[in-house]
Amino acid sequence: MLIRTAILMAFAILIVIVIPARGQTADNDCPPHGAECDGIEVTETRTFEMYTPHCTFEAEYTRKNCNDGSFQLVLIGITAIDGCSGFSSLEIDGLSLNTFIEIAQLAIIQQLVQTGEPWAGQMADCDATATVVQFYSANCWVWQKCSYDITGATPVCDTPPQPQVPPTNKIDIWKWHDCGRTCCKRTYEVCRNPLPVEGNGPQTIEIRGMTVQKISDCTLKDNFQKACSDGC
Repeated sequence: MLIRTAILMAFAILIVIVIPARGQTADNDCPPHGAECDGIEVTETRTFEMYTPHCTFEAEYTRKNCNDGSFQLVLIGITAIDGCSGFSSLEIDGLSLNTFIEIAQLAIIQQLVQTGEPWAGQMADCDATATVVQFYSANCWVWQKCSYDITGATPVCDTPPQPQVPPTNKIDIWKWHDCGRTCCKRTYEVCRNPLPVEGNGPQTIEIRGMTVQKISDCTLKDNFQKACSDGC
């Protein structure tokens, strides 16, 4: 499925209001040794502004122009600055769902192309695709089921109807346990559309494919007999 992004951005200086965004940024060991590509690494901190909805944020990341023609981005940290309340953030147990960071990852790619970075200038037009690899860390967790014996007495509720006696005298309760962190690799197949003939419209980046994989073990996996789930 073709996913289109046309995110307009500009630089801004505003009072910083920190919103934690650790769920999908990279830990110190992400990517692990051997997963990164050969190439010159550049660390940058930039301010980005998006307009739908309006959100200004600062991102720190490293980027590489790899010898195989692909591009790598490692997201170190994101700080929301202004107007980012339109993005939803949900933290439940080990699973982190953060629309803000998801959109920010795409915004960084878009900004680097629009500003004419040397590596982004080599990104393919849409008769072909280029590969952009992005690394980030995610939470891991384990769900454990515990079974309890309960009495067979009929419970009494505040209002009718009253429930029947439970058909079994056991109840299962599931509990979440922290299983540490893991490193994830997200690979985009992207291409760049040229500017419109009029020259005034935004340049767009098409994402024609995306894959996500876990590339390191969950750091606390040895604490549990069950396999850890991950947020990659």
